Amino acid sequence: MLRFVGDAVVAIFSIEGGEVEQAAAAAINAARQATERIETLNGSARLGERRLIDFGIGLYVGDVTYGNIGIPERLELTVTSAAANEAVRIKALTKKVGVSVVMGRIRGGLQRQIKAAGLPRAARRWA
Repeated sequence: MLRFVGDAVVAIFSIEGGEVEQAAAAAINAARQATERIETLNGSARLGERRLIDFGIGLYVGDVTYGNIGIPERLELTVTSAAANEAVRIKALTKKVGVSVVMGRIRGGLQRQIKAAGLPRAARRWA
């Protein structure tokens, strides 16, 4: 996880040695786990224990530039790139299309991995 931004989280999954599918699979698995955990919390919320948590996850594969920015007394790790902006736009689509997870275009055998990750069919939308 890179940082909290308001009520959002920015996470980066590193592509080691050009293994895009491995990094994407890790991101998909993290989205599946987050979805399951929030659904569990929302199950108890329906019993009157707390408010429902509404959330959206945007997944995108792309190159980013990251590093520390600021002064020595207050450095902040940040990320910037067209890919980071695209991920934010894709996340915004979750509200528009009424699903929890929206993914940008992906390559290769990832569609099989997405099905194997167990994301609900309604969550598998493509930007």
